[in-house]
Amino acid sequence: FSAVMKASFYGQFVAGETLDDVLGTKEKYKEWGIGAILDYAVEAELSRDQIVKSMGQPLSDESSGLDERFKAYTEFPDRREPTPSARTFFYEDEHKCDENLNVFLACIDASVSRDNDGFACVKLTALGEPSLLRLMSGKIDKGKSEDLRASLLPDHQAKLDRLLNRMETLSKRAEEMNVRLMYDAEQTYFQPAIRWLVMNQMRKYNRKKPCIFNTYQCYLKATRDIVTQDIKEAKRNNFHFAAKLVRGAYMEHERRRARKAGYPDPIHDSYENTEASY
Repeated sequence: FSAVMKASFYGQFVAGETLDDVLGTKEKYKEWGIGAILDYAVEAELSRDQIVKSMGQPLSDESSGLDERFKAYTEFPDRREPTPSARTFFYEDEHKCDENLNVFLACIDASVSRDNDGFACVKLTALGEPSLLRLMSGKIDKGKSEDLRASLLPDHQAKLDRLLNRMETLSKRAEEMNVRLMYDAEQTYFQPAIRWLVMNQMRKYNRKKPCIFNTYQCYLKATRDIVTQDIKEAKRNNFHFAAKLVRGAYMEHERRRARKAGYPDPIHDSYENTEASY
């Protein structure tokens, strides 16, 4: 079975089981003129009950008054459904976030290239509590981005500080190793917080050259306006705007959630509209 998997599905999508395997695959592709983005793809096997617990229901005391898009819905605890191929991290505890940080640091080190074209990829939901990102997104949507930290309860401020420290650690390592660091896009109820966090890293680390990249999902109706705003922000504050453009991976999940919660579908109505946006 193992041999069949490595010769087919696993071999197609996974660069290797060990760091040496990954580096060997990377060098082989380089000979063919193909670049690589190193992406850690291991996920924890959690039960549905564990996933529901990871949604952070204690944040509900701060969630009152937020738009329906940013509230927790226990009907949709597993963000992999109905797209199991979408790589997903679920919150276990802060120690696990620190473990993920060390893995991402190793990915940055492994992405170093003599041609200075290395890329490493990170998901912010691996570095902090996703429900905190959802809460932050709701507050940003309400116009509280300037005093965002102060608007959180002390426990959540502490978790945000730890998340920021992890991001700083990664950015410093990427800058030192001359590796470009790419933050993945995730579900729409996380995106305002991800955008806010990553743009702050761009302001600091993209002064001389592109180091920190954000990802923009072109299947979202709002993306073109958001990209335009962020480009203007970079020009206004004299830092390099760096982006990865993708179509998007969570269409079914996003649409089901929007129907259930009664807010407008954030996804373009047709493939043609998505292509035009892209």
